[in-house]
Amino acid sequence: MAPPGFVDKRNVSRRPTALLPVVLLVIGAAAAGVGSAADDPTYKADNARLAHATPAYPSARLLVDEPIWGVAGSTPFEAVQRVYRLAAPSTQSRIIRFYGRRLGHSWRPRGKACLVSGRRTVVAYFYARRRRLGIVIDSRGAAYCAEHVANIAQLLELGYPD
Repeated sequence: MAPPGFVDKRNVSRRPTALLPVVLLVIGAAAAGVGSAADDPTYKADNARLAHATPAYPSARLLVDEPIWGVAGSTPFEAVQRVYRLAAPSTQSRIIRFYGRRLGHSWRPRGKACLVSGRRTVVAYFYARRRRLGIVIDSRGAAYCAEHVANIAQLLELGYPD
């Protein structure tokens, strides 16, 4: 029995435990060399071109711009991930309309947070509670758009990048 007023700090936050599977996935993929640029320099170059063509959301502050890699199903991938803080409230549909217009006529929505053109995908997931916008840019990611959405959604909902 703990004395009155004692706080067991081991049970205060569950966030590190919740992040553990995501961290292990990224570490495991990195250790295995899955999807690394050394395996396919064309993939990295294609991602860089698509990232350059993907605009920032208006009045948003860029918090994170980083390469990511892992496995979607059994397919290795690499992508560019960006996280923005929006200055004003928005909606998921408004954000998808913005990116759909800015990327061009060949881009089509797939689900609520994904735009696809051929093999290319741009995920734009908005977490309204914290005004965070997660963007995942993958020049070969159209087949696993849903996995990209799920991953960025989980990261934002767990509090990434704070």
